[in-house]
Amino acid sequence: MRQGCAKRLVDGLGDGVGIAVPLLYEEGRDTPHHSLRRESSVLRALGEAVIGNTRAGRFPALSEMVTDPAAYRRPTRADWATGALMAISGDCLAACGPWDESFFLYSEETEYCLRARDRGYGTRLEPTAEAVHLGGDSQVSPRLWTLLTLNRVRLYRRRHGPSPRPPSAPPSCSGKPHAPCSAARPAEPPPPPSPDRAPCGPRRGRDFRGASSGVRVAASPAPRRTGA
Repeated sequence: MRQGCAKRLVDGLGDGVGIAVPLLYEEGRDTPHHSLRRESSVLRALGEAVIGNTRAGRFPALSEMVTDPAAYRRPTRADWATGALMAISGDCLAACGPWDESFFLYSEETEYCLRARDRGYGTRLEPTAEAVHLGGDSQVSPRLWTLLTLNRVRLYRRRHGPSPRPPSAPPSCSGKPHAPCSAARPAEPPPPPSPDRAPCGPRRGRDFRGASSGVRVAASPAPRRTGA
């Protein structure tokens, strides 16, 4: 924490603000870290995966990350913020309880900020309070990146429920479920022959059982004509 950070964070609590966060800087950098976030959604996860969170951050519907520089120059409320350093009011802590320890390393601050918001306590950036964030290992460690991703999915599932399953077949009048649509239906009887047409069958004098039956296919000779 830089000088005066803790006092400014505590002074920023109240008036509906239950969590105050400082302006964070990455180690060795002079530009503020994009620490403010929007609540996760499927569309935002897709936008970040396709075009990256920095580019997608310019479009609120496509990214969790708040990248507008103006948001880091004034006190700004957000759905949640990076949990490197937070000041939590006593009222907010009493209403929300302790952090959820089932989220290891990642998403625990996300869950807490959203839980606080659900109970009427907002998260706000106090830009006059500054601190240096010593972190970022998830960007270079495949195992930590996997853990971060899994915790994001777990949190989204917890808040929004599992994906809806296709509805099952309704029960029939007998109380048993209908057979699947792919079940074979009994063959319908062929239509009766038309009265003005002779029924199909082998013609007189011909054998239509085919060569595979071992019977020779032959036609009877036509009757001879007799003279007058």
